[in-house]
Amino acid sequence: MHILYKRHRYPALFATFLLAGLSVWVSIGQRSVLGLLCAIFVFCVGFMLTTSAANIFLLLGSIAFTLALSELSLKLSFHQDPLTSSPDSAYVKPIYWSKSDLGFQPPPGRHTSKKLTSAGEVVYDAVYSIGEDGFRITPVIHTGSIHINFFGCSLMFGEGLNDDETLPYFLHELDLRISVKNFAWHGYGVHQALRILESIRDTKGNINFLLTSPWHAERSACVPDYSKGSPRYILSDDGRVVLDGTCGFQLRFLERVLNHSHIYQLVRLALREDQDRQIDLYLAIIERMNNLSQDRNQRFIIGFYKAENAWFTGKYSNETIVKQLNRKGIEVIDLTLAPSADQLSKEYYLHTLDKHPSAKANKVRAKLLKEYLENKHI
Repeated sequence: MHILYKRHRYPALFATFLLAGLSVWVSIGQRSVLGLLCAIFVFCVGFMLTTSAANIFLLLGSIAFTLALSELSLKLSFHQDPLTSSPDSAYVKPIYWSKSDLGFQPPPGRHTSKKLTSAGEVVYDAVYSIGEDGFRITPVIHTGSIHINFFGCSLMFGEGLNDDETLPYFLHELDLRISVKNFAWHGYGVHQALRILESIRDTKGNINFLLTSPWHAERSACVPDYSKGSPRYILSDDGRVVLDGTCGFQLRFLERVLNHSHIYQLVRLALREDQDRQIDLYLAIIERMNNLSQDRNQRFIIGFYKAENAWFTGKYSNETIVKQLNRKGIEVIDLTLAPSADQLSKEYYLHTLDKHPSAKANKVRAKLLKEYLENKHI
């Protein structure tokens, strides 16, 4: 009977460790933290049956099992994006997200981007033309006497829109004296805008225009996962903005795996820096952009896009941020197109599930900016 038990036991143990090993291999390939935790649990079961340290592996297995259950529960409860990118889009290809000193930039060429709802409805189907410098090309009729550099995130880049539907394009169309350069891109914040101005890139021009919203403060504080690799700025003791490496830590493999863990994201959310400190840094970076612009005899203008009131958790609000900017002598135009972000008309969105600006929103904002420049005799 004992020999028969052994004959059955060893194949069972072999199968247990083989299953655990295969689970690790598949989980690493898919960057699945849940799969890795399940594999650790199976390994612990196997070691419990083959070593004298059964209690230790019982404890480790219990921890792995508990974490796996937690990960699964969070995965089921976390909000899932109702939109998906078409697998044929260049937008989802790794090459589109090429690394640079700004975090990511696309290679030169024409890149497709198409998003769909879960029901298969097309939200947008656009083409982005990228120049040799990694920034979006704006089709212009001719080079004007007034040159404006545009900075911002996907709202300025024109996510979901073609080259002739962005805010810079519409401004040029309204006034052919104005030539434009679009330095914005998906996920960028004020820290990338400052880094561009500090770099050797050609930012000559009459005006530096920044389209920004208070939630950019999280990006400059390196909170979102997609900020990893972007320039990291800190506030020194004397209040100066100092470049301090890049966002994210350097254990690349572990980082890539952990970024797919809902437990890890929850911990990062709980431990993130106080919002007031984030906005302090955000305002300091904007002030630095203003000072650099003035040193180069350039006007610096902010297009302010209000955050939803519920976003704020500290002492700041949309109104207090604008007051702070005004105290610093920075020109600010309200381009929210509504009394509050919550009241913005749906016609200014791409889709009810995608709140990036529509072409109509960019047209209206371009008109407001043109009127502002005319009133300032520019």
